[in-house]
Amino acid sequence: MVKKKYYSFGKAKMPIRFPDSEKLGLSKEKVKRLEEADLSDHFKIPNMPKIGKNMQQRYISNQFN
Repeated sequence: MVKKKYYSFGKAKMPIRFPDSEKLGLSKEKVKRLEEADLSDHFKIPNMPKIGKNMQQRYISNQFN
């Protein structure tokens, strides 16, 4: 935590500016299709350990976090 007097953002200080943007969303059906898609033939990670599918998913998640 930072004390208010040391925080560089806020009133009379540096403003936080967000660019104009448009939020696009996916329908529940499209999200479900993406989650269930089998990408095993299209997405190969070099040096992937020979492990079960659940462990592969954890391995992939850990590589990108």
